Amino acid sequence: MLEKQQNSSSSSVTNYLNSLQAYPQLTHEQLVDLFKQYEMGGKASDEARKKLTESNLRLVVYIAKKQKSHNIPLEDLIQEGNLGLLKAIERFDWKKGFRFSTYATWWIKQAISQHVLKRKKIIRLPAHVASIQKKMIEATDNFKESMGCEPTAEELSALIEASESAVKATMHSGKRIISLSQPENSDPNSSTLEEKLEDTNINNDPFETFAKKETMQIVKRVLNELSPKEAAILRLRFGLFEDFEKEEHKITSEEAEQIMLGHGLT
Repeated sequence: MLEKQQNSSSSSVTNYLNSLQAYPQLTHEQLVDLFKQYEMGGKASDEARKKLTESNLRLVVYIAKKQKSHNIPLEDLIQEGNLGLLKAIERFDWKKGFRFSTYATWWIKQAISQHVLKRKKIIRLPAHVASIQKKMIEATDNFKESMGCEPTAEELSALIEASESAVKATMHSGKRIISLSQPENSDPNSSTLEEKLEDTNINNDPFETFAKKETMQIVKRVLNELSPKEAAILRLRFGLFEDFEKEEHKITSEEAEQIMLGHGLT
C-alpha cells in the first residue's frame, strides 16, 4: 500500500515537472516589463503576476530538490516554495536593479526551511535556537566525515561560533518530550497521563464558561433597553448586582409588584 502511494506521489511530481516545460524562462528585461505591468493594477496586473509566477516555477523545484534529504515529500516542499515565490513577487522592487531570481531565491529557501523545521520538531523552537540547531547538524556531519567521530560540545561551539552553553542547551532540546498517551507506569493497562490530567469539574468547562458569559451579554443588552426602574427590579429579582448600586434606585413595593406583573414574573 505504501509503495503504491509513493509511486502515485512520484508520478504526480513527474507530471508536474513535465508541465513546467510549457513555461519559458524569461530574460531580466522581460521580467522588468512584467513587473511594470504588475504595478499598473487591473487585468494587466493579474496577467503579469501569472506570467511571473509560471516563469519561475522551475526555480522553486530546483531549490526544493536540495531539501529532499529531510524525508518530507517533494510536492510539499514545492508547494511551500511556491508560497515563498508569491511573496517575492509581491515585495520585489525592480527599480533597484537587482535580478529577480537572486531576490526570489531567498524567499523560496526561507519558506521551505521554515516548513522543514516545523515538520521536524514536535515543539516549535525559537528562530535563533532553530538556526543554531541547523548549523550544529551541518557542522556535525562535516566533522564526522573528516574526523570519523562526533564533535564534543566544546568543538561544536568553536565550529559554529556559538557559546558552549547555547550548544549544550540546543543538544538537549526536545529530549524530555513525553506523550500524554503513554501509561502512567510499567503496567500497560494502567491509566494514561492524559487521563490523570483531565479536569472533570464542570465549573471549569470552557464551553460552559463561554455560554455563561454569552448569556450575561444578552441579559445586559436586554436590561439596557428597559427603563431604570424596570432594570433595577429585574436585577434585584435575579441577583444581577454587577455594576449595580441598590441604594441609587428607590422603588416602592407597589412599583415593584406592578413591574413584576407586567413582565409575568410573579
